[in-house]
Amino acid sequence: MPKRRRRARPRLTIEEKAAKVLNLVFIGFLLITLRSWHLSVILHEEKLEEARRPQKRVVIESSKRGTIRDRFNIPLAINKMQYNLAISYAQIRQIPGVVWEKENGKKVKRYIRREYIEKLSAVVGEELHLDPDYVEDLIYSKAALFHHLPYVVKEDISEGQYYRLKMLERDYPGLHTQSVPKRYYPYGKVGGEMIGYIGAISRQEYESVVQEIKSLEEWLGKYEMGQDPELPEGIETVEGVEKRYKEMVEHAYSINDYVGKMGIEGKFEEVLRGYHGKKAFASDAQGNIIQELLEGKEPQSGSRVLLTISQELQEYAEKLLIQNEAVRVPRVSRVNAQSRKKLEEKQHWIKGGAIVAMDPFSGDVLALASYPRCDPNDFISSGNGEERARKTANIRKWFETEEYIADVWNQKRPLDREFFDLKTEQIAEEAIWVDWQTYLEMILPIDSPIIEALNRVGSVKNAVIIQKHLEKLLVFSPSQSAYALFNQLYSDPPHQLYGRRLPAVQQEHLEEAVEKHRETVQFHKKALDPFFNGLESNYDKVMFLDLVRIVVDPERISDTLLKEIGSQSLVEYRNAQSAFVLIEETVRQMIWELFREVHFKRWRDLYQKEFLKQKRREEKINKVRYAKPYLDLLEQQELLMFQEFWEQHRYALLATFMTGVSFQDYPEIKPYQEMLASWEKELKGGAHQALSWSRSYWKLHQSVDGLSPEMVQDYLAGLRGFDRLNRSLLGRYRHLRSQDGQQLEKHLAAGFYPNYGYGFARSHAYRQAAVQGSIFKIVTAYEALVQTI
Repeated sequence: MPKRRRRARPRLTIEEKAAKVLNLVFIGFLLITLRSWHLSVILHEEKLEEARRPQKRVVIESSKRGTIRDRFNIPLAINKMQYNLAISYAQIRQIPGVVWEKENGKKVKRYIRREYIEKLSAVVGEELHLDPDYVEDLIYSKAALFHHLPYVVKEDISEGQYYRLKMLERDYPGLHTQSVPKRYYPYGKVGGEMIGYIGAISRQEYESVVQEIKSLEEWLGKYEMGQDPELPEGIETVEGVEKRYKEMVEHAYSINDYVGKMGIEGKFEEVLRGYHGKKAFASDAQGNIIQELLEGKEPQSGSRVLLTISQELQEYAEKLLIQNEAVRVPRVSRVNAQSRKKLEEKQHWIKGGAIVAMDPFSGDVLALASYPRCDPNDFISSGNGEERARKTANIRKWFETEEYIADVWNQKRPLDREFFDLKTEQIAEEAIWVDWQTYLEMILPIDSPIIEALNRVGSVKNAVIIQKHLEKLLVFSPSQSAYALFNQLYSDPPHQLYGRRLPAVQQEHLEEAVEKHRETVQFHKKALDPFFNGLESNYDKVMFLDLVRIVVDPERISDTLLKEIGSQSLVEYRNAQSAFVLIEETVRQMIWELFREVHFKRWRDLYQKEFLKQKRREEKINKVRYAKPYLDLLEQQELLMFQEFWEQHRYALLATFMTGVSFQDYPEIKPYQEMLASWEKELKGGAHQALSWSRSYWKLHQSVDGLSPEMVQDYLAGLRGFDRLNRSLLGRYRHLRSQDGQQLEKHLAAGFYPNYGYGFARSHAYRQAAVQGSIFKIVTAYEALVQTI
């Protein structure tokens, strides 16, 4: 069969081949054109947003807080101008890091940016009285970390400093001065607890806001998908949910915001706060800001809150309350004349009270006065170190914290109150120092036999003897119960039993132990009997012993030391303890400043790089999302090292400060001892008498005078401030604080202060429980006033 031949394809000419190629190119160009048109027209806005998103940075601008005014538009809370200094590292990044320059015909590497930062730190440090090295660390560790935002180096600088630094901005890139609103209460304490205060938002408050926004967002999502979710609590319509969501998003709290914490500031937070503004900036790939975009939104100030209160009437009512403190005598029914007289003689340091004035026609509250009161200006931070310390101490007082009570016990500050001065007809302050005698008068009745018994103790030696005999007796008592022991030893009249009887088995063991060791028990009991003379109640005996124990701890006094200081009275020893607390705090601050320059600076030179590398490795292993600024890590390390150093050398350094003698056993603290010896020499020469701790220094110096330097160390180690009163009490007392159900020595020391405080930051007008009879009088008086008018 013959083979089939293939049909021969016609050969294309060059012109035909070229035409086909051109057709393919045309189709390709057509597709590209169509795609370009689709991107530039149909998807223009979407792609433009995608392109800008990585390069766009949004900065939140805080809004001005609304003012609070009285019924006559008199301002009670306003905004003042505060000046800050910040560093904008984005501008510093424009300076090249390394430049090669020719020097003597050779190329030399020069670190321009590093040199500039050193120069800038020196200028800022000189103007603001800061350590230039510290400013440099702030720039590298924090300003560089948040380079797209100005980092505040110091808040609340003076107006003069602000304008001097403002003029330097042109010559120093990165220097950024700020003028921001600052809350101010022009009438101070007038209506302070009613107006309230602002403070930094807590993590709980911030997370609750975020959670509410998230829950509203989820509800709206379900609703848009056609579901019928249950309306959030307090909202009745869909429009209400949308409105609430919009308001919460526009308020946009950040973790660094300040919010109202109490009173009007807290209740009307959403009204006063206003709405944040936004500024959008275009940035390059390195995060440097190039220009401001037109997508910003101006902040909207908060609304004014107008109260029905009259500022003048409020101030007058508070003045009346303060005047009334001096003349008001507490009335107690069902007591005889003698007891009533004692109650009148022994009154509370602050009685407190309130005045509420209302308009009977409208029901408007015209005055809501309360005493004692607080100053909300103290809750506004300050850039001045001394002012900040003063405000912090006052805040402790307004909140009546344990730190405040400790300061009063340690006689670092007096117990003060406001009173009306009849001579000047102005409100002034008076104060008392809570020394040993004043303390006893405040916690005990005027004719208490315990005061006389404490006076009989007389000396530190007797206080130690009493406690050693007591320890021997407590061995025989089950659960170390002092009440059970004394009920067994002092059961016959005129002694009075106190407390519940022990369970039968324990009571039997106690009786057997006392009977078995009768001679030993009688020996120690006989030694205690002279000190118990006049204390008929066993409750008084135990309280007497607890009061002795909070002054003297025999475990901290060696027999050798006791021979030298045994004759000191309890009053002298208690005063030495108070003086020691302030001197210890002063010396500690001196040593810390020198420690930073001597020990820690040397440590940084040798080990800083390796230390930071190790910390970064730990963060990587623990998968920490954001690295911690290295300055924070160094500050933690410095604190840790200093605490270890201070605990090791504390009493040697304090002894040098008191005696001027350096101890050769500790060569590593030689520079510290030289500094303290220099201070001691100057103090003995009559210098530094105006310092706040000078009086305490000489009081403590008098107590250690005549002791050897080594003995001074032992003496100082035996002194205890409030924080070291951590032994359990022998007795159990009503109206005393406790810790985990246990009462400690510090709780008895705090007995001079009411368990629930005087109420400086808690208005007696609306935040206190009141007796029904008192409310009834107010209601009937109000109704009578309405009918009369």
